[in-house]
Amino acid sequence: MSNIKQEVAERLKDFFSRNRDYAVELDLKEIQTRTNIGTFSITMNRECSYKNDLLSISWKNNECIYEAFKIRYDDVIAIQEEEDEFGIQTVCIDMKYGIAIEFTCVGIRI
Repeated sequence: MSNIKQEVAERLKDFFSRNRDYAVELDLKEIQTRTNIGTFSITMNRECSYKNDLLSISWKNNECIYEAFKIRYDDVIAIQEEEDEFGIQTVCIDMKYGIAIEFTCVGIRI
């Protein structure tokens, strides 16, 4: 596994483990301006699959099962983790095609 693949897998595994009791918000943003394109609420009952070339996230929300989000490791150009003054944790992933993906713990149990 290349360094970026390993770093993405390790950071997200750690982030989801630390925040396993809370929902996570997933924001898609334009990489240059950080303009919000879309938002998903990922419930606590999420499952993550870390394969050689792909991270897959699925979750259940009111009897609907979403397996809507996948990240190809080869498309990642950078990953960083931030924590603000209130302790809110965010993992930011910049992708080759101009999209930033931000995972933020929202501190809500859904």
